[in-house]
Amino acid sequence: MSTVNFDMDSVEAWRQKKIVEQLESAKGNGTSCITIIVPPNYQMSNISKLLTREQGAASSIKSRVMRNSVIEALKSIQHRVKLISRPPPNGLAIFCGTVM
Repeated sequence: MSTVNFDMDSVEAWRQKKIVEQLESAKGNGTSCITIIVPPNYQMSNISKLLTREQGAASSIKSRVMRNSVIEALKSIQHRVKLISRPPPNGLAIFCGTVM
């Protein structure tokens, strides 16, 4: 039984390592990559409000391409945040944006 747990832990560690490698290789264009870090026990409704305010601020970006990239990333994050009732005990990090 412990061998199976060890194997599952190894598989999970490998998956996480691959995800980190993919994130490290991703390249973004300026401010179109957005990172949200949510501490444990933080209200997700506050994150939704923040994202709504940021969408308003993003609408004033002069570059049409950059403005659309930022707004789409914010909408994507907002959609994901609605699915989460509370952050996990170790917190939550969300990365979103246009990757080149």
